[in-house]
Amino acid sequence: MRPFRWFIGILSFLPLANMVYRLFFTYDVADPVKFLTKETGVWAIVFMVLTLSITPLRQLTGKPWLFPFRAIFGRFFFMYIFGHAMVFFALANAFNPADIILSIQKSKPIIFGLIAFLMVIPLMATTGHRMIKKLGLAKWKRIHSLIYPASVLGALQYLTVVKKDISTPILVFFIVATLLGVRACKHYLKKT
Repeated sequence: MRPFRWFIGILSFLPLANMVYRLFFTYDVADPVKFLTKETGVWAIVFMVLTLSITPLRQLTGKPWLFPFRAIFGRFFFMYIFGHAMVFFALANAFNPADIILSIQKSKPIIFGLIAFLMVIPLMATTGHRMIKKLGLAKWKRIHSLIYPASVLGALQYLTVVKKDISTPILVFFIVATLLGVRACKHYLKKT
């Protein structure tokens, strides 16, 4: 199983490798900031959905070996959302607070993404078996439940920033709502 995890990890780096290749070795990127904003954002959404999918898939199939993939996809989700945030802060606004505020005023949906990014930081900081032992399972689960509101905010940002063809953002929002709905139903049924 370990070689398969390595394979998935290598595949997960391919979008980043493609971004680097297109930026530095082709001439098809007219606006690097716009290109990186879109690509890092889309791949953050992809890995967010993959991360959310693992637990229901594991429960549905009864395959416990799927569990480590949640952490793998979660790390790549963080990597791409961190890249997305750094493009916004560093490349688009040069870490200038006035420019950042102006960008948010021009496009208020950015707030959804920024809050989602802030929610994901504690998840990344507490990933792994050592942190589960250190924090205790109950506290660790509470922290990692931040993935749910962060996912809703990420899907909302995607839905509100796309101007032309919104079919993909609507699909993403539907998938996120379904995955969270399944969890909510299961939680409710456990209590009854």
